[in-house]
Amino acid sequence: MIDRYHLRYFLAVIDRGNFSRAAEACNVSQPTLSVGIAKLEKTLGKSLFLRSNRRVELTQAGTLLAEQARRIESGFLAAERAIGDSAAAETIRLGVLGTIAPDWTERILRAHRLAGGERLELYEGRERELNDRLASGRIDVALTIVRAGVGTHDVIAEEGYAMALPTFHPLAGRASVAAEELAS
Repeated sequence: MIDRYHLRYFLAVIDRGNFSRAAEACNVSQPTLSVGIAKLEKTLGKSLFLRSNRRVELTQAGTLLAEQARRIESGFLAAERAIGDSAAAETIRLGVLGTIAPDWTERILRAHRLAGGERLELYEGRERELNDRLASGRIDVALTIVRAGVGTHDVIAEEGYAMALPTFHPLAGRASVAAEELAS
């Protein structure tokens, strides 16, 4: 029999990208989460993850289970809402680029809370991680860098960059510098 918490651990590893962050999100120790995943794999008779020092990837069996696990967890949440006295808010999974200023994120969260919006789950990551999560449906929206021609986006803020150079440097005194000029 598959326990709900095993599925929650499994989904947390997928959503967080590694066992340590998944354990933190589930409020358990990393060894506890690893044992839970091992029990789930033993119950199913299949390995769910390809593990390496750098990343965790889903196996074919893991990919098949992921879709079902999300449906099952969604069903649990729907049942809890139906039985509860008040309807639980929908959850929006928000990815935030790790380099975005914390006060920007805080302002967005505060405005969302004051508007009485949906429940938010935050995922911090690098640009590529957030784009991969968006593409795979692991997050619903992201605060990240906007690249021309990539995805659907709305610009909510712009940030300039500045360089400090000595006066004798070949790029000193220029109003702008292309990124390619900084390559060497």
